Amino acid sequence: MITESQIYWITRLDSVKGCVEGVGITGSVLISVGLIIALTIWLVDDDDQGKKAFKVLLPILLIFTLIGVGSIFIPSTKEYCAIKVIPMAASNDAVQELPGKMVELANEWIEKLRPGDSNKEE
Repeated sequence: MITESQIYWITRLDSVKGCVEGVGITGSVLISVGLIIALTIWLVDDDDQGKKAFKVLLPILLIFTLIGVGSIFIPSTKEYCAIKVIPMAASNDAVQELPGKMVELANEWIEKLRPGDSNKEE
């Protein structure tokens, strides 16, 4: 049984996934620019401030990168619906009987359409 709370989160998943991706990408780009500037200052001026900034910004870049990559573990709305519905459908006895009934129905329909048998009776 799917609850109201689950339905709410199903409708929010695409937004959450997009937000996490955006934060990860934007943060990574901004921190990368800061790292390039800090590294340039460190190498050109041999300044301790550039070295300190680089040491601070590098872990922050890794965090934002992990946030962006972590978004692959957030399912989309369609994926989450499949996660919830497929197990319920696969374990439902009525759904299990459908393929056999469909084949039986198709066979009956094919027999009714057979040209030799139905023309002789008319």
